[in-house]
Amino acid sequence: NDKGQREFLFAMMDKRLASCQHAGFDAAYFDVTWEWQVGKKTTGWNISAETQLLYNIGMLNLAHMRNLAAGINYDLLQVKDLVRHEDFHIDESCFLYSECDYLLPVVKAEKPVLQIEYFAKREDVCTQEPYPYRFNTEFKDQNLYDYPWSSCR
Repeated sequence: NDKGQREFLFAMMDKRLASCQHAGFDAAYFDVTWEWQVGKKTTGWNISAETQLLYNIGMLNLAHMRNLAAGINYDLLQVKDLVRHEDFHIDESCFLYSECDYLLPVVKAEKPVLQIEYFAKREDVCTQEPYPYRFNTEFKDQNLYDYPWSSCR
């Protein structure tokens, strides 16, 4: 933030959250929240884990200041630090990549995990439900307009 980058992003995102609030939405979720892991090759930026965490918590707080529920998508390695600030967590393909255990702090905090599977088979995942995960898992193809979708619950 030595050149005002964080303030610029927060101001821009607060305008978007204001639009959500005025449109009557109840919640916002933030995607592209794990750039510290993928690095400059993918994003064009070098972001530390600490900077990413500050940004993610700041975004959650901005949403809460606008009376919106707020959640993060991804950033699994920082879930333990994010869970007290978020109202829900969204993840994609945790069963496929064997990453679901990272989401257990959200479940233990009695907050919903909205989980989408694109490639894992329903019969492989739903036999694991609802324990220990208790996720709200949806099965879709990568065309998100593919209706109807199926769920474990």
